[in-house]
Amino acid sequence: MNKKKIWIPVAAGVLFPIFCIGLFVLLQAVSLVEEHIVAKEEVPVQNLEEPLGQEPESVQLSDKKIYESDTLVCYEDRGFKKFQAEANRAEKGAEIAKAVKAFLPEDVGFYVMPIPKRIMFEEDYASAQTAYVNYRNQLHAALQGVATLSDAYPSLSENGGQTLYFRTEDSWNMEGAYYGLRPFLSQVGIETIAFDEYVKNENISQFKGNLMLEQIPPYVDLFAWEDDELVYYDLPAGKNLVKEISYEGNRQVIVKKPLLTLSSRNTSSVISGNVARAIVEGDARADNKKEEYLLLIGDSDAKLLIPYLKNYYKGVYFINISRKSGLESDLQTLIREYNVKDVLLAQDAEEFGKAGYFAAVSALVDARRMEEQEVVTDGNDIP
Repeated sequence: MNKKKIWIPVAAGVLFPIFCIGLFVLLQAVSLVEEHIVAKEEVPVQNLEEPLGQEPESVQLSDKKIYESDTLVCYEDRGFKKFQAEANRAEKGAEIAKAVKAFLPEDVGFYVMPIPKRIMFEEDYASAQTAYVNYRNQLHAALQGVATLSDAYPSLSENGGQTLYFRTEDSWNMEGAYYGLRPFLSQVGIETIAFDEYVKNENISQFKGNLMLEQIPPYVDLFAWEDDELVYYDLPAGKNLVKEISYEGNRQVIVKKPLLTLSSRNTSSVISGNVARAIVEGDARADNKKEEYLLLIGDSDAKLLIPYLKNYYKGVYFINISRKSGLESDLQTLIREYNVKDVLLAQDAEEFGKAGYFAAVSALVDARRMEEQEVVTDGNDIP
């Protein structure tokens, strides 16, 4: 009995220091966790008013090609369409430009921008670069006396090339649109706002683009590609409003909404894909364009120019070139009402002049063709 009484305090004397040491270790661990949590909470969040960095990080692209057809090329991490300019494509593009020009007042400047494709910046496809340069030269010659060619290719080549394009969407990205626009701005006498003055919108959405719809063999898993990111840039306190005009049968539908949204996918996040027209409020930061709207006739690639164009002009009036909207009946009226002094026709270089891709101006083309036929007929009637 006495031995048991002696053992209890001895055991307590041994266990108590062990308990104290364990408690100390536990408290230290809790303290470290709390410090870690506090440290994470105190990491500063990037201010949206803070200018973004100058140079994009270099991206290592795969050199393993997994599929190629007459129209499409797929690598492990990206895809792109080939550039196929038909022999008379430049002349067809010039015909469209001439038709638009016929409806423009003499004091309105007219510019044509073929938008280069990603393949023109891929190392293994130098032939595409040659084909594009030849097409560009032919278009330049065909536009003489009609419109000024605005060539985005050199600026894109000098400022990132491949990094300025999506990987799953056959289109330049928002940064690509910025650099592609610079030659046009120079032509109309606007000093370009430096890219580092823009704010990067941190609300980034991800998507897989239109290349997923291509007909390819089942062994090519395009869904293994990483998603593209929707990354937008704007000036601090820049305006972000658009009035979209679409048609449901004979009924006109007008929707007012933010210009830049992430609720839609790919390029539809800058004006919806089904609109026929859009009127965008501008920031009017260029002294020589404060009272003017720009008229932009273009496609889904051209839409990405609008967030930058609206910085300089009082506003941008956008015509979706692939949808009819009665432009032939009110083109001269809207030029007068919106004080338009610059008209930019911008479209994917692969589609510019291709049948079925210029519905908005097809009536203008038809009218000009009929006028030319009448002139020829009248000439033949002269004895």
